[in-house]
Amino acid sequence: MNGHSQQPQPDDIASFIYHSGFLQANFADTQLILHNTAQPFPTYSLHALIVARSPRIFEQLKRAAGPPYQLHLEASDPNLTVEGLNIALGSLYSGRKEVPSSLSLGVLAASNLLHLEGLGRLAWESCITYFKSPEGLEEGIRFVLSSSQEHVNGQTSPITNIEGPYPQYTKGLLPELLQYLISTIQSSQSESILVTLPFPLLKSVLESPDLQMSSMERHNYARMVVSKRKRFLEPGVEENVVMAFGTDSKSGGIEVLRKDKSSKKKALWKAGTNTR
Repeated sequence: MNGHSQQPQPDDIASFIYHSGFLQANFADTQLILHNTAQPFPTYSLHALIVARSPRIFEQLKRAAGPPYQLHLEASDPNLTVEGLNIALGSLYSGRKEVPSSLSLGVLAASNLLHLEGLGRLAWESCITYFKSPEGLEEGIRFVLSSSQEHVNGQTSPITNIEGPYPQYTKGLLPELLQYLISTIQSSQSESILVTLPFPLLKSVLESPDLQMSSMERHNYARMVVSKRKRFLEPGVEENVVMAFGTDSKSGGIEVLRKDKSSKKKALWKAGTNTR
């Protein structure tokens, strides 16, 4: 049984199929088993003719021996949740595409797993609305960096090339979120985000020409942020802010620098220094 509910009236066929088929698993002919999940998932009892609406499951059914069928899916996506997958599988029975905002990321992951483009778009619309809000901005940045952290810290890829965990949706998201961060820079939420942001992204934000601050205001604000970041830095790593007089005005009159104090070569804090 995939859930429980009172038996609907038999003349309401859509409701009957959802409740009797998906929730109660009556006359099921297909088992769906997930592997390598970040959390325990149940074994789903399903109906081949209905769940074949998923392109991913359809391809598996074509290769499977049966009926009855036993399908296995690799599902290592950390964003995948039982609740999200229940909604995605349930939509194959009910035809309804409804995404509760609190479950949108899990539904997006499930839609990606099952190749359900329509449901995925709805889930993504809900995700992006939340990410572009004061409450969701930090989670949004963390989400888009979740598959790219090493590249960000090592600066092996420009910010605009970071595609995120679901490129069909998340490509180009990081610059949008950073622009939103710049527009709300004076808020307490933005300050807490900057304190833990990877250095290349911090530098991009604080030196952005779109930041509405004078050079001195920017310098003082950047120094405050850098000071609060000290406890998060690796041993031997140091960050600082210097005024950038006579340099490229695109940096807003400051430059945010980072150096490794353990390096044998001594470095001065000065604008134009090539830092990582």
